[in-house]
Amino acid sequence: MSQESHAAPSRPAGLKSIKIQRDISPSDWFVKKTCVNFLLIFVWLLARMDRTLAIEILDPVMTMRTTMTPRRSTPVLLACWVTAQLFITPAWGADQPGEPVPLQGNLHIQSPGSPHPPYNSNPPTSGPHVPYLAKWGIHEVPITLELQVHNLEDGGVIIQYDCTDCAELVDRLKQLVLQYRKKGQSERAQTGMKHRSRYERLILAPYPGMGITIALTAWGRIDRLDEYDEDRIKRFVEAYAGIDHHPHAAASEEPD
Repeated sequence: MSQESHAAPSRPAGLKSIKIQRDISPSDWFVKKTCVNFLLIFVWLLARMDRTLAIEILDPVMTMRTTMTPRRSTPVLLACWVTAQLFITPAWGADQPGEPVPLQGNLHIQSPGSPHPPYNSNPPTSGPHVPYLAKWGIHEVPITLELQVHNLEDGGVIIQYDCTDCAELVDRLKQLVLQYRKKGQSERAQTGMKHRSRYERLILAPYPGMGITIALTAWGRIDRLDEYDEDRIKRFVEAYAGIDHHPHAAASEEPD
């Protein structure tokens, strides 16, 4: 089931007090930091049980002396753990496209006018949304915020623009979306998949009053561009298109 709205999206209230975090997403942070923690715990246990083996493992990095005792190795490993929390795991996610936005849940509301908490970014990247989808592809009119969010939940990437006398920019964005559509259709033909390819889960639409020339949104992610940057847009699409964000990976009814 699909439905489009021709009303310009309303700007969420209270956005000026919201500060977008610039670190990696909580899930990525947790996984990567957990791996580091397990590694350090493993080496620490070796140090307690077999000093020589632990020193051999750590020697290329720490050049520890063979006279180091298990008791003396504990502060060194603690220092490694602190370093990992502060520097190593954040750096692993620093090159992810866009900025992470705190998630606001997957609540369904009956209509775009139904009351709900304000979104914490503009355009939104998660939160309350209507139970139907906007049609994938190119739109000539704005899409209401509550409708956008459901498409993001279904693994969509939305490209929106706010400019005047910018026919060339809009045409380049359209051509890019059409290229991805053809790529998705080719992928479906080759693999025989029944559902949409992730490259067909794109939307392009105007957003008057957005305040930035181009905005890219995915579930929990946003990127803002002052001008057309094809490499940057492609990187965002490749990273996030097609990832299902339903709480139980339930398939939503797709628009025609």
